[in-house]
Amino acid sequence: MRDIELIIMALVPAIVLIGYIKGKNRTEEKSTILLAKLFVGGIISTLPAIVFEYFGEMLLERKYDQLTTAYNAISAFLIVALIEELVKFVVLYIFTWSSMEFNYVYDGIIFAVLSSLGFASFENIMYVTMGGAGVAVTRAILSVPGHAIFGVFMGVFYGKSRYLIVHDEKKKSHLKFVLALLVPILLHGTYDFLLFQGNANSILKFLLLVVVMDLVAVYVINNTARFGSTIYRYCGRCGYYNVSGFFNCKLCGSAIKH
Repeated sequence: MRDIELIIMALVPAIVLIGYIKGKNRTEEKSTILLAKLFVGGIISTLPAIVFEYFGEMLLERKYDQLTTAYNAISAFLIVALIEELVKFVVLYIFTWSSMEFNYVYDGIIFAVLSSLGFASFENIMYVTMGGAGVAVTRAILSVPGHAIFGVFMGVFYGKSRYLIVHDEKKKSHLKFVLALLVPILLHGTYDFLLFQGNANSILKFLLLVVVMDLVAVYVINNTARFGSTIYRYCGRCGYYNVSGFFNCKLCGSAIKH
């Protein structure tokens, strides 16, 4: 019974954050099937992450003494952050890049956060069932929201990349695509590095980083939900998805609602 309670405690933060992100959406609802694929994909992505991180840490220990600054930096940026953000990004790309449900830039945020929170939920269950209620509270405040925030930054660049590629701006799209992976890696790496260092100065910087990330992420969510560009517009008459910017359907000529 206690394990069930701990699992529920581990899942609650993700459920709340998913509700928040979806609640900000001002366009049509995404299908439950697509969102479930992203969440489950995020869960499954923890498995290769665990394997790659294990071997990465094993190799790192052969080169550097643990708890040194070099060890912490490489572990934080090149092992934990790189691997975890990469597997979440792969899930995001596989299920959404060519999806016709990817109609708005804000969709990128929804999709990326679902993938990130799938990953975070499974990770959270492992830590909470081992560490108990105290760990659940700490991770509900810091770790799970952290993954969601990394997902927000991944998603906004990812959504802009999709918008730009559809509008034939390939160079700009490629840059946003790279930033969709690079920015979360840098944020995640900095987040973990400051924690790994563990001294008073690093903890203060960590808390400042969390506050700044939270504020910027909320701004990005609100701004993108309100002003984010439309990628495709749906023709209610024939069902064709038109690139935004057209006022009449390219297939049947009907006026498109803007």
